[in-house]
Amino acid sequence: MGWISIALEPPALFAWGIIVAAIVLWKNYKSVNQLISVASVLAVYLILATPLGANILVDIIEIRMDENNCKTENQGAIIVLAGGIYGDPDAEDEVWRLKEDSYRRALLGIKLAKEHPKTKIIFSGGYGGEIREADLMNYLAIQNGINKNRIYLDTRSKNTYESSEAVSVIIKENEITTSLLVTSAIHMRRARASFKKAGVNPCPYPVNSRYVETYLPEALLPQISALTKTTESMHEVMGYAWYWVKGKI
Repeated sequence: MGWISIALEPPALFAWGIIVAAIVLWKNYKSVNQLISVASVLAVYLILATPLGANILVDIIEIRMDENNCKTENQGAIIVLAGGIYGDPDAEDEVWRLKEDSYRRALLGIKLAKEHPKTKIIFSGGYGGEIREADLMNYLAIQNGINKNRIYLDTRSKNTYESSEAVSVIIKENEITTSLLVTSAIHMRRARASFKKAGVNPCPYPVNSRYVETYLPEALLPQISALTKTTESMHEVMGYAWYWVKGKI
């Protein structure tokens, strides 16, 4: 059974270790305070490491398509934010260097651009060497039939705030009044707030939601995938808080 193999993976084994420690402490020392401490550690760990806990965090943070009321018609531009790159590409056709988030965002942006031939598309991403994330997404778009004259690139930005600042300049210079923002669902809340701060109010069009339906008993078993989602969620929470403190949102 699938849940049995999950129960034997390292994250689950760590939880079983905590439970054993609690039993040993209680049997040997009968210390309520120690038992409460271990139980608290276990509870926090289960919240962070189980699909149930990770999904709760993701559900709070994400802006997903099922919550989206954006109309794709009559938009001036489609803004696509990069989500990472592997290494330093030597050529623009090395699209395999785009991380999953970058690739999925780019493909959704290209799909929308194909559906709406009059809409501009803006790729933003400055990681890489001589060839940047935006260059790779640009190549991917052109290979998929998007006219290069419709494409604008921001190849300098290396974080969400820098992207919002750079793209806002492109939008204002080209007198674009409406736009869609394409990024991962878990990143959308911080990204949209950054763009609003920069004077642009794009309609969110998220992709790649981390929320996945789970069922018992798997939902209560610690898993690496759940820890990954929790890590991404905490990254967004800390990023949002930092931007707020710095006045960037």
